[in-house]
Amino acid sequence: MGGGYTTALAARAALISFTSPAAAARPAAGVNIIRPGHQDTFTADDNYIWLYPGESQTIKVSTVHGLKLSGRKAVFGKLNMEIVT
Repeated sequence: MGGGYTTALAARAALISFTSPAAAARPAAGVNIIRPGHQDTFTADDNYIWLYPGESQTIKVSTVHGLKLSGRKAVFGKLNMEIVT
């Protein structure tokens, strides 16, 4: 586990959607959503997500500011992440 993907999004509660590319060679497994320095106040409705190629998942988070994904970088580095609301 190492590396990370940091968003540059405004701070507010939101839904975020992750999509694994359809052409991915393997699933995005065990992707963990964190907010470094704010573990005691950050919440996510789901974590350690598993996405098969082409699959999407939407997760409610308390903020989108400063989020980081941890896991195998070769896998989650290809995930598409967007704010839904």
